Amino acid sequence: MAETQVEVTNEDKGGLWSSETAKDNVRKAREFLRDIAGGRVTIESAFEYREDGGIRIALPKTPTKMSLKTAANYLLAQAEAEEATYEFNKEFECRPMDGAVAFNRVLKDIFQMTGIGKELRHMFGSQPPELRTVKVSPTEEVQVAWGLLDFPPLEAQFYLQERVDDDYGMAFQVFVMAKKKYEVDIRGLLMAVESYVRENSIYRNKALIGVGKISANGTYKEPEFYNPYEVDRTKVVYSQLVEEALTDQVWGVIENADLIRQSNRELGTHISLGNNVLMHGENGTGKTLGAAITAQYCLEHDWTFCQARWDEDLKHVLRFIEKLSTPSVVVIEDVENLFVDPQRMKEMLDLFDGMRNKGFEVMLLMTSNHVGELPKSMTGGHRIDHMIYVSDLDREGVEKLINVLIPEAQREELDYEELHTAYEGFSPSWIVNALQDVAKHSIIRTKQIGRALATSDFVRCAHALRPAWKMHGEATDKPDRPDIETAAVALIGKALKESAYVNDDGDIVVNA
Repeated sequence: MAETQVEVTNEDKGGLWSSETAKDNVRKAREFLRDIAGGRVTIESAFEYREDGGIRIALPKTPTKMSLKTAANYLLAQAEAEEATYEFNKEFECRPMDGAVAFNRVLKDIFQMTGIGKELRHMFGSQPPELRTVKVSPTEEVQVAWGLLDFPPLEAQFYLQERVDDDYGMAFQVFVMAKKKYEVDIRGLLMAVESYVRENSIYRNKALIGVGKISANGTYKEPEFYNPYEVDRTKVVYSQLVEEALTDQVWGVIENADLIRQSNRELGTHISLGNNVLMHGENGTGKTLGAAITAQYCLEHDWTFCQARWDEDLKHVLRFIEKLSTPSVVVIEDVENLFVDPQRMKEMLDLFDGMRNKGFEVMLLMTSNHVGELPKSMTGGHRIDHMIYVSDLDREGVEKLINVLIPEAQREELDYEELHTAYEGFSPSWIVNALQDVAKHSIIRTKQIGRALATSDFVRCAHALRPAWKMHGEATDKPDRPDIETAAVALIGKALKESAYVNDDGDIVVNA
């Protein structure tokens, strides 16, 4: 048989996918994807390709010898089948933009190109090709193709879209239209995307908020990146007992996780990395700051930090964390709102226990301003492992806070005993507010600027703020709950107001 000579022109060499180098890259990429998918033969295929590079076609001899005509018909049917267009579909348990980043990066890594955006036509018109800007950290973002994409190397069209998963929340999905002959390549590609997002999620070992947040139209939002370093932890002061408790039950556990694992493995200890910790106390004592510092420890020791509100879908938050498969801290703010429904609180704690029983290292950190509303059923049975009362500062704490915020060069030698008395009852946030005004009192006293601050300046500042502090303490940040009878009357009255009215003659008229 004569060999067919193919002349490669300069134009061919300059084309993106017609050049010899590009074709070789595609061939290697396809071989890589087929290896990922587990082989070169589809389930339905009656043919397999020789690994030794031979060109002979082997036909069965028993039980009956296959004729060349029969073999030819098989080959023709297979050829037609391979040229037919099929639909492929893959669902991923990851957030949509996480999946889009993974999909685009895998294409880029394997084929040195990404998909080409394509106009999507539908009965209501058309949608132009879409590029989405995706944040991958508090300060970084990337652009990724989204929607309908053409991909010439596999003669395929990919459609990237969102989907709703009952357990996970908003998730990622890929539809594919491609020829049957590319099935193994496509499946290998989707498996590579799944592996990539599992190991390189944009949310892995990050600090996040809003994982289970539902938007006004009932859909889930993408998580937001949170920068905890906006809080300078060197300027956050607690009483000695509070700082020891946070170190022993939260920060120290994160910081020494590797040693704890080593101790459990080599010495047979049973130290848990997953505590259920409740931080409670009045407003302004530093619970939110404690959560921010916890996030800093997480980022510094390869943990994932996730902060949620009580009204988010906590089941979806935990499923999200579980899929990241990293040591994690989940913070739930204002958890007393869950105490209103003890069953919901129990279900949440059961979910955490279930994750730990599966071997996940997850710590639950809850905050509350109203711990008195905690039902007794939650304090028994080790549902909450540790309770940390974030209290007002002791004498040493007041001294430390003043020294941290007011440099030594700006103050005289102070009488800290007098200052502790002056600031008695103030939460740390109120003391910080008071210290911002100390310089004003110094100017009034000395008629000069830049003079060293005296004890009397701090004391006068505290006295000036105390009336506002007292009024704040008498107010409430939680509305009273009406009793059942009052609530029922209010609801009935509202319903009647909407469905009936009294006319000018005094008659009750019911709306149709």
